[in-house]
Amino acid sequence: VSYSRRAVALAPNDPEAQLSIAISYGKVLPLQGNSESIENSRIIKAAAERVIKLDPRNDLGWHVLGRWYLNMADVGAVKRALAQVVYGKLPPATNEEAARCFEKAIALNPNRLMHYVELGRTYARMGARTTRGNSSRKDSAWRRLRRTTRRRKAKGAKCWRSCSSGRALSFFPADPRDCRR
Repeated sequence: VSYSRRAVALAPNDPEAQLSIAISYGKVLPLQGNSESIENSRIIKAAAERVIKLDPRNDLGWHVLGRWYLNMADVGAVKRALAQVVYGKLPPATNEEAARCFEKAIALNPNRLMHYVELGRTYARMGARTTRGNSSRKDSAWRRLRRTTRRRKAKGAKCWRSCSSGRALSFFPADPRDCRR
């Protein structure tokens, strides 16, 4: 967190510096208490929105914002009411907003697997509330995810075989190009 703060202090208009703030705070969020996590969730959202404002084509900014919406949408009504009394009002968030952010991230970078995974998790949480109009988009996302996963599994298995057959000294080859054989 301190390194990302320094990066923002040195380059406040750099979207990557803003992204580092959002990601750093997001990584430590599960380790914090209620008051800290509520305050830091506000920082995460503000940083993700700044990333998108500075670079609307940054797929990771859209991804982080989608994760924020996804996590905040899980906060129940009772917990939200208690948080409002003790810590102040929580910003509204829905799974639909999360899905919209992940879809935007996929549109910007369709080769990044984590966007599809989070979109799938979002659709699963939405359950019956998803509209029929999104079904073809969901099916397409899942087909692409399965295809990419199969390719990555095959590549990983090939790399594992080359490593375990004595061509490399450790589990990870010294040169990543060794996995392309």
